[in-house]
Amino acid sequence: MVSDPTAPLPNIASCASPDTLLIGLGSQKKTNAKHIYCTLQEIKRNYRASIYLIAAPAFKQKDSTYLILQHHYKLPIQFIALDTLKNLQSQCQSYSNRIYELTGFGAVSEACLLAIMHKKDHLLIRKMIYKGITLSLAYKGSSTP
Repeated sequence: MVSDPTAPLPNIASCASPDTLLIGLGSQKKTNAKHIYCTLQEIKRNYRASIYLIAAPAFKQKDSTYLILQHHYKLPIQFIALDTLKNLQSQCQSYSNRIYELTGFGAVSEACLLAIMHKKDHLLIRKMIYKGITLSLAYKGSSTP
């Protein structure tokens, strides 16, 4: 079944804010910052939302691509400690043997997203590969009780 791109966004929990996204991000070494930035802008347009926070693995912290995303494109990126990623692997539903062989983690973007999510946040997509970038998406929950 193909979903209708003009259909309204799914009805989500009232505590979630459908205008603010949390994103878990994974990418190959060869992926450049402009490509990631443009893809994230497209995600923002598709979901009619702003980006609250992007979570990426700590092993990308000194990667020039991620430095450009942070400093040139001013994206809010939080790097997730490897211990945290390791501890979250059992909660992830996506798993890639190929990624495990490369990084030591079978689920990168999903674990990154889970690391920054709170109770009131609403998980949208555990894992999707979009234009060569692995993304996990959630709506940011409201800060009111």
